[in-house]
Amino acid sequence: MLARRIVALLLLLNMAAPTHAQYGGVDPSEFKDRFSQLGRQAADDEKNKAEAEIRAGKARDVEDEEEEDEDDEAGKADEKDMKRDVSKKPRKKRVVPVLSELERYFAKSLGKVDGPPLRQFGYQAFVRYGKTFFPAEEIPVGPDYIIGPGDTLNVTLWGISEGQFTVTVNREGKIVLPRAGAVNVGGELYGKLRDVIEKQLSRYFEQVNVDVTLASLKSIRVYVVGELKNPGSFAISPLTTAYGALFVAKGPTKTGTLRNIQIIRNGRTVATMDLYRFLQKGDKGQDIPLQSGDTIFVPLLGDVVAVSGNVYRPGIFEVRNETDLQDALKLAGGLLPTSYLNRVQLERVVAHQKKMILDKKLPSGKQNGQLGIPIRNMDLVKVYPIYATLENVVILEGGVKYPGTYEWREGMRVRDLLPTLEHLSTGAYFPRMEIVRTSSNSGAIEIIEVDVNQLFSQDPGSANQLVQPRDQIVVLGEKTKIVRVSLKGEFRIPGDYVVRKGERLSSVIERAGGFTPEAYVYGAVFTRESAKTAQEEAYREHAQLMEKAIIGRQKEVDLSLLPADERKARIEQLERNFALLQKLGGGRNMVGRLIIRLSSDLDKLRGSQGDIEMEDGDELMVPREPHVVNVLGEVYSPSAVNYIPSRSTSYYIALVGGETKMADRLSLYIIRADGTIVSRDQGVNIALQTIYPGDSILVPGAIDRFSFWTWLREMTHWIYEATLATAVLTTALRR
Repeated sequence: MLARRIVALLLLLNMAAPTHAQYGGVDPSEFKDRFSQLGRQAADDEKNKAEAEIRAGKARDVEDEEEEDEDDEAGKADEKDMKRDVSKKPRKKRVVPVLSELERYFAKSLGKVDGPPLRQFGYQAFVRYGKTFFPAEEIPVGPDYIIGPGDTLNVTLWGISEGQFTVTVNREGKIVLPRAGAVNVGGELYGKLRDVIEKQLSRYFEQVNVDVTLASLKSIRVYVVGELKNPGSFAISPLTTAYGALFVAKGPTKTGTLRNIQIIRNGRTVATMDLYRFLQKGDKGQDIPLQSGDTIFVPLLGDVVAVSGNVYRPGIFEVRNETDLQDALKLAGGLLPTSYLNRVQLERVVAHQKKMILDKKLPSGKQNGQLGIPIRNMDLVKVYPIYATLENVVILEGGVKYPGTYEWREGMRVRDLLPTLEHLSTGAYFPRMEIVRTSSNSGAIEIIEVDVNQLFSQDPGSANQLVQPRDQIVVLGEKTKIVRVSLKGEFRIPGDYVVRKGERLSSVIERAGGFTPEAYVYGAVFTRESAKTAQEEAYREHAQLMEKAIIGRQKEVDLSLLPADERKARIEQLERNFALLQKLGGGRNMVGRLIIRLSSDLDKLRGSQGDIEMEDGDELMVPREPHVVNVLGEVYSPSAVNYIPSRSTSYYIALVGGETKMADRLSLYIIRADGTIVSRDQGVNIALQTIYPGDSILVPGAIDRFSFWTWLREMTHWIYEATLATAVLTTALRR
């Protein structure tokens, strides 16, 4: 177990149809008897059939919901089983892809590890679909509602003749009224129905008044087909509109269009819907009522454009006809005020053969017209942010009463910021003041000494220096200490920086101009002297325990009755391990790495856990993407192999010949490029973990936990392996 502890130290380098209330009233016996004989008997079958279809539709939705609930419960049970015993083979679960093919394509093109991928716009509106989507009972029926077979009416008479009775429209579109007989109401508008019935009854009754209401509605059958999650034939309420039918079918899939949905009636297209008008503007003007027999057809997805970066709504959008860059930016909500207009980049696929990049300069100000930059299918538009660092500032810090950031003005001098000695804090050591100046071109730091006594004399002369933008004026008091940190690698202005007390990492990166486009933030290495000291001390403590164990075993061997040859072999093995511990130098190879989570977006980094307060000697190195993965340990060919996106641990192990017989498969682990460790003890399947550029896969050797001498024979191999791993990882992370 001591060997494992040594290895661990070394590796430290590294989401019902509406029913109106029945009217009260007393039916005269003549109306009641005649209605019973002529009306109800002819219409009951139609009403029962309509209600059966509605119940069938509801039952199907409930069944789908129950199946989904069962799948969710099964998934939760699988997760619990895996957490209970990760050594057991996990149950097979239904795998729901997180990203569509289009989303994966653009995610790969952007190459972002720390940012969320772009999503196809609009489809999330159907994630929580309605279970039945039948309108609520309280919704009134409009005057444009068309009466048809299955509708049930309440007819009320008053005047010389009074009464109330209920009739249902039969298959021929007729109702049966007392004395008047069969009256054709099929196809009539609800708003004109009272006049139609009153006209018929006035032939048989004098001075009759009529009121007609709907007791219950018929069902209609529509067909929703094409690129949908749940296509099929549905019995729905006649009040359901085209949008409602789409929700019943759970919405289009991500291979289906949102902008060219067709409503087909009697063999011809009567309407075309563009859901972007509804999703982006709330316009429901296309949401027409449906009729029985209508077909809603969702064709395949049309041309798309992806817009990323400094826009209000980054995403993947479907475009129609000839589209200008201005149209694509409007779909993304428009440009943010922090967008850099001098370079908007288009990544384009050309003739199914290659990709090319186009850099465009946009005019400033609000643009209502077109930009004259046509967009093609599968274009990726990248909008970059402006250089976020403040330019016209001077920083005053140290032994002063009012430290902070001040506006720089042309011709400003030191005395403009510190007019008198009273502006220095009590106890300041006057003879020392420095101006720390960073070159805007090379990033080199120049330190200018200022004589404080001369500065505050009647003739300050050369001590009253001209101040330049981004200068840091530091007054060195008795307790003042200059804190310097280093930024290396893919920064716009790398170099050493003097930081003020309490300044955080995001502020220093901002002063360095931010990251370059080639920066691989996921592989950043942050080192700190205090962490290095703590790691070296921990290493020495464990090394001392190892030495004591070896010395104790040497004494046991010396006093043992083992044969001379075996005793000699064991002593030599102990001496070799002891010599190797001495050679490692008590942990002097520790680099003091801290694991922090960075983001290429400084707004996201600012205030996060990775935005740590800087200390003297801190160093942040951000490499370019390494394009390799390290596979080390008990494999047939330990080496660095070429990175291939979306591949798992098992794929890279297979590339180097697989594991040897001495491999401890249960102890396999991954050292991520950001310094984090992924192991089996975290309840994950290491073999299925996705590997990223710069990651390292380590396959430890098996150790007999019960035999000290077996462990001892392997110790040299383990320490050698760990030392080799440290060297490889340190080299890879510094590239």
